[in-house]
Amino acid sequence: MNIVCGDALGISCGTWIAFWNGAVGAFVAAVIGGGVALIVVRLTNAQQRRGVERTVEIAAVSDIVAAIEELEWVVYVHVQPGKPFDPRPYLVPMRAAITRYWMSSRDAEVVGEIILTWPIKLGRLIASYQTAVKREEPYASDILRSISDLSTIAMIALPKFSSTRLGHRSDALASIKQAHRHLVTDVERFEIMVDGKVQTPQAK
Repeated sequence: MNIVCGDALGISCGTWIAFWNGAVGAFVAAVIGGGVALIVVRLTNAQQRRGVERTVEIAAVSDIVAAIEELEWVVYVHVQPGKPFDPRPYLVPMRAAITRYWMSSRDAEVVGEIILTWPIKLGRLIASYQTAVKREEPYASDILRSISDLSTIAMIALPKFSSTRLGHRSDALASIKQAHRHLVTDVERFEIMVDGKVQTPQAK
């Protein structure tokens, strides 16, 4: 098929063809270039956002582990018969660190929802420990061991969950869930012992 091309507005046919070829080409190039630029920006923003999230997450994990370890140490050192001990100065920063961790990323939400109540449960556990120490109950050392076990799990599992390796995260999550179940059980069990509702175990 032959395409008839004539002059218009004093501009030759070849000039019109060249003009429209350039205009269409520039438009297509602009669309493609803009699309590529948008994709790059979004990918870059996503990477930067994830980088910030990981930084906040790792910092919060460090604070949580440090808070639990410090609490374990001060309880061991300072809880003595007739000597009052207030754990709140140690539990409040722990709760704040856990909240920051919980809000740091979607991945952290899974663990954050589990450990969010740990400060409250640790506070109850410490209250039982203080009473047991005051009464010189044989199970006082068992309560302290429960706190120590939780500290150990936190020190190992929480940083492991922040790993980029899926297998590590899965194992860490299972450990954290198990530690939480033990914590809940121990809090209830020792509170019952302190209340004198069951016979306390004999020291081994």
